[in-house]
Amino acid sequence: MAADFCYSPGLMPFEQARRLLLDSVKTINRIDSINTRKAISRILAGPIMAPMDVPANDNSAMDGFAFAHQSLLNDRPLELVGEALAGHPYSTEILLGECVRITTGAVLPKGADTIEMKEKSVLENAYVRMKHNVSKGQFVRKKGEDVRAGTPIFEQGHKITAADIGLLSACGIDRVDVYDRIKVAVLSSGDELVEPGEPLKPGQLYDSNRHMLIAALSRSHCEVIDLGIARDTIHDTRRALEKACEDADLIISSGGVSVGEADLLKQVVDDIGTLSLWRIAVKPGKPFAFGTIGSASYVGLPGNPVSSLVTFAQLTLPILHKLQGLTAKPSTSLLAKLKFPITRQTGRKEFIRAKIAFDQQGQAWVEPTGAQGSGILSSMVAADGFIVVEPDIETIAANSYVCFEWFPEELQ
Repeated sequence: MAADFCYSPGLMPFEQARRLLLDSVKTINRIDSINTRKAISRILAGPIMAPMDVPANDNSAMDGFAFAHQSLLNDRPLELVGEALAGHPYSTEILLGECVRITTGAVLPKGADTIEMKEKSVLENAYVRMKHNVSKGQFVRKKGEDVRAGTPIFEQGHKITAADIGLLSACGIDRVDVYDRIKVAVLSSGDELVEPGEPLKPGQLYDSNRHMLIAALSRSHCEVIDLGIARDTIHDTRRALEKACEDADLIISSGGVSVGEADLLKQVVDDIGTLSLWRIAVKPGKPFAFGTIGSASYVGLPGNPVSSLVTFAQLTLPILHKLQGLTAKPSTSLLAKLKFPITRQTGRKEFIRAKIAFDQQGQAWVEPTGAQGSGILSSMVAADGFIVVEPDIETIAANSYVCFEWFPEELQ
């Protein structure tokens, strides 16, 4: 069995680390009451009960004619006595042998229990005859068939979608209580980093981590505080982190948490805050740090861009979601067949960047997106998600079933 040269016995197992992270943070309990139509992707701060039935009345699912089904038993045409339009109900009770013209969405008149489409009806001299057999109750939308008054429609921690806004509006709910947007400060660390667009000097490289993290956070509807690049000095690093904790609920840095002499973030966090986790048995992304600075939670991501993005997806997003009050959901995954064999070093749980395709029979097939180095960001760009491999697995044969995990929404 080939051992992972980056593995050491002191590394915390991935699942233990994720539990520790989630146990260490609490929802930021700031609540905002907002207009329903502006609530897309916000997270409910409490459950919502339906204040009314939806629909509020029995109504028509078709343009046609409404009548009592019993009127058809004598096989006589029905007398047309009026009309029921959407927003303009027919106010008189329908008697046996009578019908009214009705439009889609119109309230079903009293005395009627059935509707026939106008295309399947014949109107002659104010009398209507049905062309085909008619089932009792057809084309009638029943009161409360969508939502019953007094029943829960959304739970606390639910993230609001466009369809949710439609349902809330259908219930007449014009305001909802949501958790306030959390504030996330993002910082890159390193003398070698330069902003895109600036000329590169020897030994420098463009800062990609901060920009991709801010982009991912924008999908989470956070308020992002861009702290720029901290240089490799105690003074610069400390000043950036102290500024961040003044306003932020969560501070995310990338780089500076490894074991090199210039990796100062761990040292500074230990000095001005508390570091409760450092180095995890995960690949890529071993040098991951977590702690607190003031009242803010702190996450230190690795400097390599793939490691940074993988640990953001697997370890930072669960923290972010809990701070936001979002109800935790399992990752979207499926069993897929491996197109080519995999041989790897054991010791750390690995997230292999991979793409997925489906054959004509609907079978899912996955394959890694080329070289898996922690600096090869193009492997993330080409991928749809991760092949998740447990620490003790060394080889996986072609055609074997593997766990494939789609990228979270924030990375798509």
